[in-house]
Amino acid sequence: MEKVDIAIIGAGVVGLAIAYELSTKTDKSVVVLEKHDSFGRETSSRNSQVIHSGIYNPSYMLKTKLCIEGRQRLYNLCHQHRIRHKKLGKLVVACDPDDSLRLHNLWQQAGANQLEAQFISAREVRMLEPAIQVTEALFVPDSGIVDVHHLMQTLYYLSRENQAIFAFHSELNSIEYTGQDYILQTNRDTFKAEWVVNSAGLGSDNITALLGLDVDKIGYRIFPCKGEYYFLRKPLPIRHLVYPLPGKSGVLGIHVTPDMGGALRLGPNAYDVGTIDYDIDNRYQEAFFQAVSRFLPGLQPVDIAPDFAGIRPRLQRLTDPLQDFIINEESAKGFPHFINLVGIESPGLTSCLAIAAYVSSLM
Repeated sequence: MEKVDIAIIGAGVVGLAIAYELSTKTDKSVVVLEKHDSFGRETSSRNSQVIHSGIYNPSYMLKTKLCIEGRQRLYNLCHQHRIRHKKLGKLVVACDPDDSLRLHNLWQQAGANQLEAQFISAREVRMLEPAIQVTEALFVPDSGIVDVHHLMQTLYYLSRENQAIFAFHSELNSIEYTGQDYILQTNRDTFKAEWVVNSAGLGSDNITALLGLDVDKIGYRIFPCKGEYYFLRKPLPIRHLVYPLPGKSGVLGIHVTPDMGGALRLGPNAYDVGTIDYDIDNRYQEAFFQAVSRFLPGLQPVDIAPDFAGIRPRLQRLTDPLQDFIINEESAKGFPHFINLVGIESPGLTSCLAIAAYVSSLM
């Protein structure tokens, strides 16, 4: 039976970043298993493509630390390999006086996280973005956008240049720990691995369950959360990211994102789902429009049209408290050399290179 040093399960942006990190920094053999026909077929290709600053969560959280570190790593990689990106800056807006206290709290959080952010008045917002009508805003200069497919393509080719092997159409059916290494059986092959890294996104809890662990008991259950995007038919000269104040359970709210070509995307909304499908549910369209209209008052329903939907692998339902990333080496649970990454939602894209370095440090 063939043996490899490291098996990575999942070829989303985080799995690709881990493959790049480990194939670059070590001389170990790396195999990436992916059930789809190529990389990035799920959450990684269905998102806002935003490079986050790290402003939203407390400084002690792992997702905050990895976001801040990962943002700079990501900008550096984009410059080094000419990956398409733009450092646009973000406006987090208050739409009425009741929002002011929450905006002030967010400004304090930015200070605690040692991030640059400044208050700007409604008049200053209008000077920057005439189409936006708000009472005040925080300007966060370090946020931006990245061409996620170009990023993933770059990580994929760099990993292959470093001799990482990608096995597409390879769905993991079983894992057995022998006491020394892991036997992994896919629909195509069976092999051994010294290390296993579970970066399966929406399926990460199922991979954990294959080990025989109770994902509900240990808090590794994934609760899929769907978000829909609309595109703006009406041309508006919006140049920055524009975000409302975040909602409950870490949901950032429906925001405006210019894409790499300057077209405007709106979204996502958020609602819990029990099955994975990417159809847009028209029942939410009116609520979506009303949320956007709070800071785009001249918009009409006919000005927006459905674009696409994505699903986030969350560790909590929308009514539950926000949970941190889980990135654990599982020796304490009886599975040494097995690293679980569970609940890697936003800001997972921004954090991907820092997550990869963190995984490497666990090894």
